[in-house]
Amino acid sequence: MLPPNATKALSPQPMCTSRARLNPATPTGWKPPLAPLAAPQSKSPTCQMTAVGVRCRGLVARGTDHDQPTAAEAGNPKLHSERIPSRRTVRHTRRRHSTCGRRHPVVDRHPQADHLPRRHLPDLHRRSRSCGRPSPHGQRHRGTRRRKEDGLMSKRRLHSLLRHSASQTPNAVAVLDGTSGDFLSYGDLDQTSDAVAAALIRAGVRPGDRVAILVPKSLASVTAVFGILKAGAAYVPIDAYAPVNRNAGIIQACGAKALFVPASRWEAVAGEGLKAEAQSTLAGVPAIGTDPLLLVALANNVVESADIRPDLAYILFTSGSTGTPKGVVHTHDSALAFVDWAQAAFHTTAQDRFASHAPFHFDLSIFDLFVSMASGGSLVLIDSALGRNPAGLAEATHRLGITVWYSTPSTLRMLLAWGKLERFDYTHLRVVLYAGEVFSAGQLRELATRWHAAQFANLYGPTETNVCTWFPVPAVLDPERSEPYPIGTCCSDDAAIVLDTDGTVVSRGALGELCIRGGSVMVGYWNRPDLTAEAFLTHTDGQQWYRTGDLVEEDEQGNYIFRGRRDRMVKRFGYRIELGEIENALVAHDSVLEAALVAYPDEAQGVKIHAYVTTKPGPRISLVAFKRHCAQHIPRYMIPDRFEVLDAIPKTSTGKVAYRALEALR
Repeated sequence: MLPPNATKALSPQPMCTSRARLNPATPTGWKPPLAPLAAPQSKSPTCQMTAVGVRCRGLVARGTDHDQPTAAEAGNPKLHSERIPSRRTVRHTRRRHSTCGRRHPVVDRHPQADHLPRRHLPDLHRRSRSCGRPSPHGQRHRGTRRRKEDGLMSKRRLHSLLRHSASQTPNAVAVLDGTSGDFLSYGDLDQTSDAVAAALIRAGVRPGDRVAILVPKSLASVTAVFGILKAGAAYVPIDAYAPVNRNAGIIQACGAKALFVPASRWEAVAGEGLKAEAQSTLAGVPAIGTDPLLLVALANNVVESADIRPDLAYILFTSGSTGTPKGVVHTHDSALAFVDWAQAAFHTTAQDRFASHAPFHFDLSIFDLFVSMASGGSLVLIDSALGRNPAGLAEATHRLGITVWYSTPSTLRMLLAWGKLERFDYTHLRVVLYAGEVFSAGQLRELATRWHAAQFANLYGPTETNVCTWFPVPAVLDPERSEPYPIGTCCSDDAAIVLDTDGTVVSRGALGELCIRGGSVMVGYWNRPDLTAEAFLTHTDGQQWYRTGDLVEEDEQGNYIFRGRRDRMVKRFGYRIELGEIENALVAHDSVLEAALVAYPDEAQGVKIHAYVTTKPGPRISLVAFKRHCAQHIPRYMIPDRFEVLDAIPKTSTGKVAYRALEALR
């Protein structure tokens, strides 16, 4: 629970009374949903450095320039560790707090106008549509803010967003646990992540190294993210609820130099072949429930790769067709290209409260984590239990005064079906973004009647590109429309072309594969130059384009309309799933001879996956046994909805699986 003097500030406040347009000017009389909370006064700070960790007491609210070098950037870990001011251990919010009477600075049209390139400030509606028009040569143009292809790298870093906000409003709430009510102010988060960075450097982490985070979403995991970035390393978030052997494989594949893990779970991970060179609990870092955060320096976990570079920011591992997850590598620049665009497009400010629904290993979390920090707003953590509870999630969205929402349509469908949204007033909710799946027009209309004060937008982009196109949903929805809304036009400084199977740009209205280039695109797949080469093509314009694998058409307004996939990848609950990975997991069962999967559209959850298998002679395998086996090899969101045992898998004349014949069995 929050302190009594914060109740009023944390209650939902009206923010917008109409959905007339995106990026509205601040309404007259508008009140912030979250007044900044002041951290308690502390005694003189003390800081005790351990072999690996840092034990801190006290809190010093300090202002730091947002371009101040980190320990890794300054090249002097000792100097950095000595200047780290102590912070208080996270206090439960039942303890006495005071409110800060200062208002957040809000710059008209854009909250960080002084810190962003001038070209980001105009209306993004007009700019995004202009980038979607083909030139006479068949290619689409983008801005010239930063060209990754030219090998130029900016000096901006993701953690500088936190540093700037901490210097401006150190007492404002940066991260709030939506379940427990515990929180970290910007000053707390900045100082605690400094301590984490110092501990990582003492553990031998250097710029370009990878550090894995095997921690459920929590104050601790947010602190770890920014501590890793400040140390100059790249963070690798891993699904804490996925099978242990899969997670250990990811840790080994990326060559993680260190690992953050709840202390009680290290033994299970170590059982998969990982060895600790040193380990330490970090004093002063928020615990995960009652479980302290453990920093493990990994021994002999070295991977040689041409992908190691000092500007790496994070690696997100996604499903791979061969059964091995592949790591999507992003730099600070590619992430900031998206963050800058999103902050300007949706006019996020220090008064906003961002619902952090996506887990950190899911690419939607990039918006949540870094747009909130760039804006000086508050990140509200929705843990996995609350995220799967529609009634509780609906209530929490109201109670916590969420103003900016970003999730998959699957979550929105769940809220519509079982959240009983009619119970609450959601006039504080001003921006609702959805991505990752197709959202039917009928369901969108129904949601818009419940969240009537919000402006909706459809965002599109695979993990490899961040968000690369978007469509602002009209304020007045067509009651007769049955087709989902388009994925829209280019955003940021990205560009797009649509190619046929011969690599020729198609005419407007024709079906083709969407290809993207620009500042927000990944640098490649971790240590997989073969996959990287397959993912990019060099067009006749001489430029490198990322092949999304998505089939689209362009309508008369220049919007792209999603029509499906060119391969066997599907989207479920927003996650990309290679059906081949599930097939490989099933074949690993001792009694399974062959496995083939097909996916069907489903109104409720977007897609359903059916597994067809043939088995060896012997006892029949039960449905429960199939699901238990899958749970040991793949994440739960990949487990098929249905299993069926066949005498034989149908084949084509060339001996390949006849997937169309399997689809006819439904």
